[in-house]
Amino acid sequence: MLRRLICNTIAMNFVRHHTYKGLVSSLNSNFKYYSYDLLPQDPASLVRGVGAAARILDLFVNLLNELIDALKIFYLERGLSRFDPHVGETSCQIRAYKTLLYDNLVDDEILCSVMRRISFLENVRSNYMRIYHARLHTCERIKTMTIRDLMRESGLDFEIKSDEMFLMRSWFLTKYKIEDDWFNTHIDCETIAINLNISHKQSKKLAHYFQCELAIDSSLFVQGLLEGMGASDCDETILQFLHKDDDDGRTVMPCFHFSEIIFSHLRENRLPILFVINRRVGESVCDKLCLLCDFAVGGVQLASARVLDSYGNKSALVVHGVADYKQNAKESNHDYLMRFVGLGPENILRMNMAKHPQFSGVKLKMYSENPYLLLREQQLQRYNIMRKLEDRLYLMQYLAEISGCCESHPHLFFVRHIYCDKLVNYIKYT
Repeated sequence: MLRRLICNTIAMNFVRHHTYKGLVSSLNSNFKYYSYDLLPQDPASLVRGVGAAARILDLFVNLLNELIDALKIFYLERGLSRFDPHVGETSCQIRAYKTLLYDNLVDDEILCSVMRRISFLENVRSNYMRIYHARLHTCERIKTMTIRDLMRESGLDFEIKSDEMFLMRSWFLTKYKIEDDWFNTHIDCETIAINLNISHKQSKKLAHYFQCELAIDSSLFVQGLLEGMGASDCDETILQFLHKDDDDGRTVMPCFHFSEIIFSHLRENRLPILFVINRRVGESVCDKLCLLCDFAVGGVQLASARVLDSYGNKSALVVHGVADYKQNAKESNHDYLMRFVGLGPENILRMNMAKHPQFSGVKLKMYSENPYLLLREQQLQRYNIMRKLEDRLYLMQYLAEISGCCESHPHLFFVRHIYCDKLVNYIKYT
């Protein structure tokens, strides 16, 4: 009855007919990056001396090393979980899904292209260290150069592809992420400063720059997905007015609204979700249970070692969370699976996203429970649609409370974090 009630109240259908290959345009956007976009400084600003130029170029070479490492780790080592950045807002599922799509596009042709690209970048670095670095102190125009000019004079001026920039920033903000057992995270700016030989202030500026750029990238990615689904003008207008800047200048969107778009895409493209559930009695974790939802075959099953091994090197969206038992008696795996399947994985995700704070920070706190107030403030002439969106959100929030899919009542499943990883990495939990 509860599951049928949920299904009957999905008032807005984000899903239009599309194919997986049609998503390539959302990933490979027309937005161009250049080598100087790795730096947090304005490329049009003046260098103002040899010392400043040396510091800029040293930082760039260190970031170029990070770019090369990111490409090797993602494409050659396939270390997907190392692309789980701390951005500081509520959009981890966007980066996770984008990473999943990139991984599913990898084939022999792309791998050959990436290997040539890595070779090119290593040659750029080698040529700079061998030729251009020595010329720096003899350059007479240094005080009148912009950073863009400096990069060109140093042989470091080249385009960076959108996937490369996304992966580099994701890798960097994961590499320097500090995380506890409950996925509370922050960036280790002190280690950044040491490793990149910059001041602590500069390391904070660099990390914040990458965070803001990844937040913008996430927003553009969701817009691209919506356009690729053949969204109506109404859908796109609503998404436009739900974009805001948080306390730290990051572009943010309400968690529940964009999650509907992400999960609809994932289902239509038949990509798997792995639920990793820490079952707890009080504060003690008593076991870890993995449930696999594979839209290609339908249904949810216990992710045994045999099942996970059968997927080979396939990746999935990994949803990590907890289920709390207030008493010592813990139900069997089968009984828990029946409760989980009774509501359905997509509905469980909807409930969690509805109860999750829709925006981060203080600035947008008044919209944290109902982001659709932003639409009312814009006085859009689509009141019926706004009301349906609000009603659906409120229903999911209510059902999350009574079904055990929220932080205050996590007796079914409360989502802590979402990222992308290879399924075989979870055999150890079975």
